[in-house]
Amino acid sequence: MNQSAPSTTALRQVFALLESASFLESNIQPTLLYNEGWLLRLVLSAAEKGVPSLPFHFLQGARWFSEALLSSAFLSRYRGDQLAESLTHADGVVGHFRFSPGSKAGLALDSNGTQFVVLEAKIFSPLSKGTKRARDFDQAARNVACIAQALRRSGRSVDQWTSLAFCLLAPRVQIESGIFTGQLSKESMAEKIASRVSAYKDEDRRLVPIMGHPPAEFHADPLHRLGISYPED
Repeated sequence: MNQSAPSTTALRQVFALLESASFLESNIQPTLLYNEGWLLRLVLSAAEKGVPSLPFHFLQGARWFSEALLSSAFLSRYRGDQLAESLTHADGVVGHFRFSPGSKAGLALDSNGTQFVVLEAKIFSPLSKGTKRARDFDQAARNVACIAQALRRSGRSVDQWTSLAFCLLAPRVQIESGIFTGQLSKESMAEKIASRVSAYKDEDRRLVPIMGHPPAEFHADPLHRLGISYPED
């Protein structure tokens, strides 16, 4: 008995359903397929095969993954932490990485990697303005901070990485309208990340350890390049 037959049949049914999304009589919403996530996956799949579709290219041995979870330097330190945030869902990532033990999406960078790019896709929608506990910590700043955290956890200097970036993919008309310009500026991201860290300055330093180190050490290598300075004790 061919054990792959049921799986193949199921996949054909899934394909037929997705294919029907273009028709008025479809049983599913077109946006189940025609959305930011799937369009980004198609772009990443094409780019991996060498099709020029991104402002960077895949380095040797690089891979891509959709909906990866990125760790934050601002995870909860104790129950009821009013400054904490959860893991960040990245629309897509490209580079040299693996997944943390026991997790299918918790990302950790390879110890000998040279590329790490986080991608966000938007179709006629803006970047989010902040989180529940950090109203001004917008989506661009949050992703860049997560990149820095991933680099810190890798234990390797920025200089050892050839390709590092946060990349936003959106319709040309949306980009040219300028709705992303402010949030994607170096100055905006540096200011908002520094502001996020400064929220901890009045905390009792005995409660401060974040991922095993205090916020003052968070920027030491990756974010120093952004010219971020942290509040003094």
